[in-house]
Amino acid sequence: MESVAVGDIQVVRVTGEIDLATGDLVWSELLLWLDDAGSALVADLTGVTFMAAAGVHLLLDVAHNAGHRGVRFVLVAGDNTALSTLYLTGVDSAIPVHPDLDHAIAVLRQAAVHPVRAPADTAEHRRGPHRHRGRAG
Repeated sequence: MESVAVGDIQVVRVTGEIDLATGDLVWSELLLWLDDAGSALVADLTGVTFMAAAGVHLLLDVAHNAGHRGVRFVLVAGDNTALSTLYLTGVDSAIPVHPDLDHAIAVLRQAAVHPVRAPADTAEHRRGPHRHRGRAG
């Protein structure tokens, strides 16, 4: 694996197979790079030729760790085996997946300029858009 910093975004290129034999190495490397990541860590999986369930689990674990550290974690999968695995397992609903590195960087930079704010935790918000419907009369 190799890594390059793009501003405060750390990009790690993962290649080859991610399975039981290589999963621990990939996981530990991504966690090490997570420590050095500024605002975001991008795992570029375009060079991955095979991804087993171990790869899926390690990506979810890295995403969990990133969330606790306040670092955005995204994936780049292109159009390869990794992308199929991510879609089939539903990982793409838990971790943002981008078609290429340029797209991922652009989205992360845009998010840094215009962060998404969570709505205020108010009683009105918890009730949602539906008002209490009492009986008329």
